[in-house]
Amino acid sequence: GGTSGATSAFGFYFPVYMQISSTLRVLRSVRKFYPDSPVHVLQDGGTIDFGRICDLPQYKCTFEAVTGENSRWNPHSWMYRFYEVAKKLGTDYIIYLEPDVLVRRRHRVEPKHDAGGIYDNFNPAMKAATVYYVERLGRER
Repeated sequence: GGTSGATSAFGFYFPVYMQISSTLRVLRSVRKFYPDSPVHVLQDGGTIDFGRICDLPQYKCTFEAVTGENSRWNPHSWMYRFYEVAKKLGTDYIIYLEPDVLVRRRHRVEPKHDAGGIYDNFNPAMKAATVYYVERLGRER
């Protein structure tokens, strides 16, 4: 169930596993500040069907359940899922949610560029041998 994002600038992508209370808390925080923006909840390998919840007016989101995947060695499936959700949302921007975050206010500045990406400067760099090994494993899959 849910809505389409054809007219919204911001859409939300929310992959979840088995977290019920935190998922509902995040959805409520989104709806408080973005009542009409599309939200897509993706159950990543869990068994909880959020479809009925997404049909409720206070949550109004779309839902799909997919087979769980470990994307750490080869992130293709993660990127492909993000791409497919982006097409479903149909928005200019996507805000990626996780069960341990809350939306505490509506954005204050219109973005001029993509705001996020997958740039990671918090973790130490991997050694060249590790990068080579992981890339080889990714090519083999």
